[in-house]
Amino acid sequence: MSTSQEVGVVLAALGNWDVMPELSGPFNLTLEDVDSEWREGIIDRGWETGALSRSLLAPLRRCTKVVYAELTFQPYVAPEEESGFPSLQLRWARAAAKLLKQLAQAGAAALYFDGSMKVYTPEQLELVEPKDSASLFHLFVEIWGDDVRVCAEGLSIFGLPELVITGIDPSGAAAQATAFSAAAQMICEGRRLLNGETFQASESFPWFSVHYEKEPTLASERLRDLSSEQGGEGAAEELSCSCGLCHLTPVTED
Repeated sequence: MSTSQEVGVVLAALGNWDVMPELSGPFNLTLEDVDSEWREGIIDRGWETGALSRSLLAPLRRCTKVVYAELTFQPYVAPEEESGFPSLQLRWARAAAKLLKQLAQAGAAALYFDGSMKVYTPEQLELVEPKDSASLFHLFVEIWGDDVRVCAEGLSIFGLPELVITGIDPSGAAAQATAFSAAAQMICEGRRLLNGETFQASESFPWFSVHYEKEPTLASERLRDLSSEQGGEGAAEELSCSCGLCHLTPVTED
């Protein structure tokens, strides 16, 4: 059974093509003149995250074309799954990884995945193995935090809910490790994080309570409420809720 809201996936590649390179896969492809402001945003993002070295910045600013690749799919919930938690879908992430590798081999100077705002160089794509779930996890998922929360972003390309952790120091090892471990288990082991369950990354880290909101609209509202309550800004816009949201908070003793 599919859920009602579609997941949108957008990839992009900067280059200097005169015609669309030969590419395969389920994506809708377009070759366009690059918008200089958009290009600069990609360069800034790549520089900030360490994906791009200084030597690449000037050549990237000379790129005049961009290939956009888009697809949509629906999260899938098995008929017997009473919780509504969506099933892991690897095929879309595999297709996206294959296309990124094709674009890198076709002369792309830099590549971008909008689901987690990750920027890649062609060299980084050489080591990606599309059939390996751990490789796909590292390719598409970004663990990031601000002063109130830690998020695992990019899970929607696997048909899975994004993840947010609050109630604990977001700069501490416990929050970062829990986000990493929970997201990795969801993708690499098919782990489901259901309402009322608890999760522990390892014996040295605290237990967390799980709240899973399956309805995309309610998940977005929950993000806005979290942002308002804890002083964050823009949480609802930063994470996609098309597959719902997993919210983890530390277990408290009564």
